[in-house]
Amino acid sequence: MGTSESGQGTKPREALSVAKQLQRSSGASKSSLLLQFIGESILIATLAGLLSVFILQLCLPAFNRLTQSTLRIDYRDFGFWLSTIAFILFTGILAGSYPAFVLSSFKPVSVLKGNVNGILPAVLLRKALVVFQFTIAIVLIISTVIITRQTNYARERQTGYDKDHLVHIFIYDDGLRKSFSLIKQELLSSGAAVSVTLGMSPLTDNWSSGIGMKWEGKDPSDKTQINRYAESGGLVTTAGVQLVQGRDIDPVNYPSDSTACLINESALALMKFKNPIGQSIYDDPISWHVVGVIKDYIQESPYQFIWSFWSGSLYGSGEG
Repeated sequence: MGTSESGQGTKPREALSVAKQLQRSSGASKSSLLLQFIGESILIATLAGLLSVFILQLCLPAFNRLTQSTLRIDYRDFGFWLSTIAFILFTGILAGSYPAFVLSSFKPVSVLKGNVNGILPAVLLRKALVVFQFTIAIVLIISTVIITRQTNYARERQTGYDKDHLVHIFIYDDGLRKSFSLIKQELLSSGAAVSVTLGMSPLTDNWSSGIGMKWEGKDPSDKTQINRYAESGGLVTTAGVQLVQGRDIDPVNYPSDSTACLINESALALMKFKNPIGQSIYDDPISWHVVGVIKDYIQESPYQFIWSFWSGSLYGSGEG
């Protein structure tokens, strides 16, 4: 906007600029010309602000669907209108101040005679503003494309588990934790659930990790972080996690599964097990044995890479 205004200010032969100079030559003061230019700029900024609010209101529902958010404009908020008016005034004054000072500084007689040699610095500045404006526009366009692609990537990336009909409930009461078997039996028998598993954290979060795990063939200098998880068994069935090798943890049918664990594909690649089933992983003070390998699933942010992961039985970890 300032570039456009300065463009008018650096072309005094145009009708608008000549009219301003005629006003000045007929007795108009420099301050009145300044106020007129700034007033016109504020008027344009006001119209642009109202148009932008209208366009924003039209686009907001689509944006909310894209980002799965609930953004809205509270028109009853006094702070919203105060900040909007302040921004419009700031933009109008900022955009109109430079061309106002440029035009009001011209000498009427020189302008009417076509003597415009004195405005060369203004022309150079205008060219610099145009270059800067297009640079900012290109950066914004590229940033918009990148952000859109990143958002689509996060939305469409496969989580690795079945999100449909999956419910997580926090249990803070120790009594409920100790009565989990009864709660699970009641949920299954009533048909309220088809599978129930007790876990140490939500699937979408990580509450424990370590670098001190040991296994056969591990490089002593390897300090790779491995995320921990503990569950009561049945994670594959409950969460819909895809099993690649072996079986799920099942302490009921396999009593030795009190120290059983699952590892994901990233952990398998890290540990370099050719035959992972039955391999031992020592995590002080317990020696776990691998009973299954699951496909990688997103445990935290969809923008992050997938950490190496193992899931051990709650009954062996002491969390149960």
